[in-house]
Amino acid sequence: MNRELYALTEPGERRDLFRRREHYYAVSAAEISEDTFTSLYYGYMDAIVRKDWSEASTLCDSLLVSVPSDSHSYAKAANHKAQLEGKAGRPDEELAWFIRSAMADIQSAVRDHGSLCAVSEELFNRGDVDRAMDYIRVAIRDTRFFNSPSRSWRDMAILPQIEAAYSERNARLHTMYIVLIVVILLFFVSAVAAGLYVLSRNRKLCAVQQTLRESNDKLNGLARSLRETNDRLSAQNLRIADANRIKEVYIGGFLQTISEYINKLSGTYQYVNKMLRDDRIAELRREYARSNVRNDELKEFYALFDKTFLGLFPSFIDEMNGLLADEARTEGRHDGELTTVLRIYALIRLGITDTATIAALLHCSIRTVYNYRSFTQRHSRPDVGDLEQRVQLIGLNGIAARS
Repeated sequence: MNRELYALTEPGERRDLFRRREHYYAVSAAEISEDTFTSLYYGYMDAIVRKDWSEASTLCDSLLVSVPSDSHSYAKAANHKAQLEGKAGRPDEELAWFIRSAMADIQSAVRDHGSLCAVSEELFNRGDVDRAMDYIRVAIRDTRFFNSPSRSWRDMAILPQIEAAYSERNARLHTMYIVLIVVILLFFVSAVAAGLYVLSRNRKLCAVQQTLRESNDKLNGLARSLRETNDRLSAQNLRIADANRIKEVYIGGFLQTISEYINKLSGTYQYVNKMLRDDRIAELRREYARSNVRNDELKEFYALFDKTFLGLFPSFIDEMNGLLADEARTEGRHDGELTTVLRIYALIRLGITDTATIAALLHCSIRTVYNYRSFTQRHSRPDVGDLEQRVQLIGLNGIAARS
């Protein structure tokens, strides 16, 4: 009773008197009570008066585990637990414990809904006006039945705010419904007007459609011409992309080869210089008499060319054989090494078609290159046409797919 009087009294000497009496009776009740819950409860009340929140939290947890969860005592303890969570700055936990307290009140048929009112106030603060209104109505109705004036005063304090928000929401909904009806009517009127306008323009559209058909025929002719031009441009773009790709790869390989040759020459120079310095000229002559630098370097050149080319066109051998009759088909040597005829057509695929240039690059005679080209052309499939033009298209489908 003194606690309720303290809460309902204005600050001053009288209010302090109620607080002192509350503390006195709480301590006395905790000391003389033989009931565990009563002793813990008034001990908790004493800790609250002393503002010892740590002890209050511990005693409140003990209260919760000492009674069934569907009892009014549990509802009281859960209500106090919610207040402690609120003081600790945990609003979600505060709401959860108020809900548990309200549920325990309902299960134990207690109609003094202090916690349900708190739940309603928290939901209102969070913007859930509908549920807040439902809960406050239940709390006020049961409080009136319970005949608790102090509880009614507390419930009525929050009711005007909830009712104002609820009424404002209903007013917004009403306004929205009116606006929606007006919009629907306007839309209907607009649809009727649009239908009449469409009917009035329909005859003019027929004449326009005839003109459009004639224009479309002309546009179709222009579109065909444009497609043909686009096809030619696409083919040219593919060739340019292919040439750029080949150029990038071979320029990189060329620079790498030059660098390797510089390193080799540097190493050879150092070795010869060392032999001369040691006066081992006869041994140096014997070593160079036994070596065949040209053949070794040529083999290395062929290997580098074959590896680089097949890296660019991995399906070259299969596609090349697909253009030839069975008796003229050839396979690469072991380890991805090309034959002479495949190297000739590999250079043609790279855009080098001059026989003398091909012979110089492959270090063979012009007649040899000519004979290989003539033989291969004679043994191409009848439906191939110009063999060398078809060879220059090998790998372009892969370029188009990547682009």
